[in-house]
Amino acid sequence: MLHDSTYFVSSISYLRLEDDEILESFDVVSLFTNVPTNLAVETAKRRLTKCDEFQEHTNWPVKEVFEGLHICMQASYFTFYSQKNILGIFGTPLGSPVSLILANLFTENIENKAMTDFQHPPDIWKRYVDNTFVVMKVLAAIFQVFEGH
Repeated sequence: MLHDSTYFVSSISYLRLEDDEILESFDVVSLFTNVPTNLAVETAKRRLTKCDEFQEHTNWPVKEVFEGLHICMQASYFTFYSQKNILGIFGTPLGSPVSLILANLFTENIENKAMTDFQHPPDIWKRYVDNTFVVMKVLAAIFQVFEGH
């Protein structure tokens, strides 16, 4: 995953495309509001449960951390210009620091599954939150379309 635009530019500055390669970029539409929160929290739970270093950094039990995450994801209130408070019922709360973490973990999980299923994986795959830059062989790109990926 990319850290920022400067890192992205430096990481592709060497890039030279072959005649049979194409560049693709795409953006996930409304990522934060489209992340299924229960699935995102479960993805985070699986990752954190496998992390040996978690207990070195906190005294909190994993169960309590995820109970807190569920509460944070259910308390998604925001205010419109009309000054009415609205409860968001789907997606991660906009502006919440934990939303970026959960969205990244969720997106990374989907990427990992997709990459293992690709018959012709991209030569380069770089992502920053919901923006992705890909270099792949032209024939591989065509095959992906026809295979339904």
